Amino acid sequence: REVDVYLDGVVEETRRRAQGFASVPDYAEVRVAFSAVYACVELGLAAYGERLGAADRSLARLANLSVSWVNDVWSWPKERILGERSNLVAVLMDTEGLDESTAFHRACRLCDELIVSYVAEKNTRTATPAWRLLEGWMRGNLDWHAHGTARYAEGLSVAPCLAA
Repeated sequence: REVDVYLDGVVEETRRRAQGFASVPDYAEVRVAFSAVYACVELGLAAYGERLGAADRSLARLANLSVSWVNDVWSWPKERILGERSNLVAVLMDTEGLDESTAFHRACRLCDELIVSYVAEKNTRTATPAWRLLEGWMRGNLDWHAHGTARYAEGLSVAPCLAA
């Protein structure tokens, strides 16, 4: 099911690159669909013989958005060069009329707020296998960025305009 949602999300995200986003909540809805977090958690839980339960869905959404928006912050220099519209900083600039610096700092604050919300919600429940997978995804994403992945180097892209 989540792999289907992911693939549908990729199609919707491609459409939105052309038309833009109406607001940050609108972007969040599309962003969580085309992020691979849910699909990977679903596959990981299948290995445990489990499924993502309703009680863990809001926690999964917070983890998904935090990873997605942290990726947006880290990839902003490259995506700015490419004219990407599918990035939290760009969405803030487009929908709220913020300058780049203000939008970037606001995006960082939104990331912080997501992490605080994640921890607060997690602390109200008993641990599940889904949490281990979500936290592994979050930690892996952090480590990947910290070790200087080339994905976010300026000019490194699969975008056709840079393929030549």
